[in-house]
Order: sequence, then structure tokens, then C-alpha cells
Amino acid sequence: MLGYKILPQTRKESKTNFDIKGTLVLTILVSSLAYGINQIDTTNFLGSLSSIFTWPFIIIAVIMLPLLLKIEKNAEDPVLEVNLIKSREVKIATSIAFGTGLNQTAIVFLPAFAVTILALSTSQASLMVIPLVVTLGLSAPIIGKLLDKYGTKKVMFVGTSILVVGLFMLSYLASSFYMFIISGAIIGIGLSSVLGSPLRYIMLSESPASKRAAGQALININSSVGQLIGGALIGAVIASQGSSVQGYQSAYIVIGFVAIIMTILTLGLKKREEQILTSKNNE
Repeated sequence: MLGYKILPQTRKESKTNFDIKGTLVLTILVSSLAYGINQIDTTNFLGSLSSIFTWPFIIIAVIMLPLLLKIEKNAEDPVLEVNLIKSREVKIATSIAFGTGLNQTAIVFLPAFAVTILALSTSQASLMVIPLVVTLGLSAPIIGKLLDKYGTKKVMFVGTSILVVGLFMLSYLASSFYMFIISGAIIGIGLSSVLGSPLRYIMLSESPASKRAAGQALININSSVGQLIGGALIGAVIASQGSSVQGYQSAYIVIGFVAIIMTILTLGLKKREEQILTSKNNE
């Protein structure tokens, strides 16, 4: 009700056709890739990869990718603004957004991990996410101030490095109740540097005024795809090792390496001065 009363009314000047083809192809691509990954058994990687329940779906996803790009280039109102991806900065940002989605999904498995490694009840294990959530919430406004002072490159590099430390601590030291809590808190601090404002700050700088909404959508889509595939990937790693402690540890090691790649990618981002200049040029 408050939003209806306070927010200004806006009208879209021109009507465009919904990108049905692009949406359909994107759905097939992501669903096929997620299903194919979920069927991989890490204890028998090559054997499971050659399974009829794995490789056909991965091939479908590979075929759908160039088809999606072709459709989006010609679409009147594309679900993916392909032209924005031509920018090196946007390519890095969307890649990090995908990795962020993978890391977000890893949080979902924390209670199950706590049940397995700490022998907690389900209700007790659900509370083990609280340190992560609290630090994530407290860090968010601080990250916003740091962005204005130091820029996204420095903030995200330090943040993703912290995320790496937290994930590997969780993988190797989670058998200790207190280390489990500390690891979660560190992961929360690291995630705050890539969730929300940092990536959106990049897209606002790199997108022309008329394409800024599309730029934000691009971040959301990549993050959502990362979450979907992350669930399939983590679930596959855990299930392939019998949902044992080792399975969860292996899964978080995998996500830890994803965070390392994200850290490396941040080195390719523009410095604060370059971002400010780009933002002015796109106004």
C-alpha cells in the first residue's frame, strides 16, 4: 500500500513483444545443463559422464547457447541484452554473478552439513546459518561505503579472498562447533562483497541510461542460473559420496575453488577512476 501511494507512476512509452523464443531457449539450456550436472557421479566421473542421462543433456545445453545468442541479437526486447556483454567489464561482472549464485546455493546445504558432521538435530542445525546471515547483513552497509571510497575492484578482491578462506575453513575445520560458526561468519563477510550493490554498481557504470534495467536483469539472470546449477552440482557431489561428511567437505572445496576463480576475475575489473569516467560517458 505504501509503495502504491509513495512511488511515482510511470508509463511505458512503447509496447514491445515479449521475448518468448529467448525465454524458451534459455529455459531449455539451463534446465538441461542443471539436470546433466546433477547426474554426474564424482566417484565415477567418466562413467557417469558417458551415461545417457548425462551427456545428451549437456550437449543440448551446448547447442542451445549459440542459438540463444542469435535469437537475442535479433529480438525486439531481448531477455538477455547481448550488446552489453561486449564490454569486458560486463563479461567479468556476469561471470562473478554466476559464481555468486553457486556460493549462495552452498548456504542452503549448511544445516544438512551441520547435522552430518556435528550430530545436531534438524532444528539445532538450522540455527547454524544465523552467524552467516548476521555478518552478511551487518557487512552490507559497510561494503556500500567502501565502494564509494575504494571502488569495486579492491572491495571485491578483498571480499572474495575472505570468502575463499571461509569456505576452506568450513571444509576442513567444521568438525569443531565453534569453527563451524566462525567459518559461517567469515563466509557471510565475503559474500557481502559480491551480493547486491557491488555488481549492480558495475552494471550501472557500464550500461547506457536506456539499458540500465536490462543490465540489472543480466546480473539477476546469471546469479539465478548459478543458483540452479549450483544446487545440481553440490547435490551431485554430496550424493555421489553417500551424503557423508566427506561428501559435504568435497562440495565446499569445489565451491572454494569457484571462489578462487571469482577472486582472480576481480583483478580484471576497472579501477575506481576508470569506473567513474565510464559512468560519466554513459550518462
